[in-house]
Formats: sequence, C-alpha cells, structure tokens
Amino acid sequence: MEDQNKNINLQGRSLMGWKFQNTNGTFFNWLKNERKKMSKVVRFVTLGCKVNQYETNAMAQKFLENGYEICELEENPNVVVVNTCTVTNIADRKSRQVLRKVKEENPQSIIVAVGCYVQVAKETVENMKEIDLCLGNVEKKDIVKKVEEYMKKNQKENIEIID
Repeated sequence: MEDQNKNINLQGRSLMGWKFQNTNGTFFNWLKNERKKMSKVVRFVTLGCKVNQYETNAMAQKFLENGYEICELEENPNVVVVNTCTVTNIADRKSRQVLRKVKEENPQSIIVAVGCYVQVAKETVENMKEIDLCLGNVEKKDIVKKVEEYMKKNQKENIEIID
C-alpha cells in the first residue's frame, strides 16, 4: 500500500509499516496522546451538596455504559466534568475557580461545566474561555451525547504526514 511508505514526524520508530522520525524526542508524548484519543477517559469534580454527588454518580454511570473509563486526579482524561454549585456567592466563586484550575491542569481535555451554577449563570460560564461545553441541570441527562457531539465537531488531527 502506497500510504505505508510515508513518514510520520516521530523519532525513527516503525509501527505497522510506518516510519517514525523525530529529532526532538516527542515520540512518547505522541504515543500518550494517541492512547488518550483511542480510549475514552472521563474525570469528575463535584462541588456542593449530596444531590450533586448523586447526580455525578448518575452521570458517571452513563459514561461507563458508553465505554468510558473513570479516572483519578493524576491521570490524563479526554473529558473533565465539573458539577458546580451556587448555594452562596462563595460557592459561585469556588465554581469559577475550580473550572479555571481544572483547565489549567488538563489543557488538552474537554472541560464540561454542569450543575446549578451553570443553570443560574449560563452566560457567565459560556463566556469563560476555559470551558468547552456548558450543560444546565435539564441537559445533564444527555451529557454523553452532548460531549460526543462536541468531540466530533471539534476533532483535530495531530499527526503531520511527510511525503
């Protein structure tokens, strides 16, 4: 097959007929990103009350049913879902702080803001550059569908093929 003779800019490795070349040592970063793209990994951050804990568990179940893995803080998820709270002004501020911090810690991840704060202040959250997707309380039931639609719409190819 003609395509198998093309070079991918990756570190002199070969895989399934592809020749990988790279002088700056990014092969393992590329490999990690490829694994991340192939697997579906989600992480949850929950703020607020027991209802939010319950709803986070329900959303996690939906992701599991659709082939996602749930990961811990130190792993690299494809998606981070932050279930926000708005009981007080302090809870609002904490929700914004956590959303920003999550994006800082996971710059390649899709950040999904859900919950009460999003329901009450959706326009504010939508205007936060760190947030990729905002879902109010009513939209939580369709979270997997909404995330996958967002992924399809915003899919990018990170491999540079050199002839």
